[in-house]
Amino acid sequence: MKKTDIQDRPDIYRDVESQAIISRNVGAYKTRKNILKQKEAEQNKIHILEDEVAELKSIMKQLLKEGNS
Repeated sequence: MKKTDIQDRPDIYRDVESQAIISRNVGAYKTRKNILKQKEAEQNKIHILEDEVAELKSIMKQLLKEGNS
């Protein structure tokens, strides 16, 4: 892979073959990956809680129906 530096931007370079702009800042990349992983974990927790609330609502409706019978 042949690289060329980008003028006034020491933190990035261009891959000559694909014309892609690539960051040299590995720390920022790792930080971003960690943030994305945390957001995914939070979303999973939210989905689990939503499922549990739906189940509780269903149980409450069933109990109310049985109590009125």
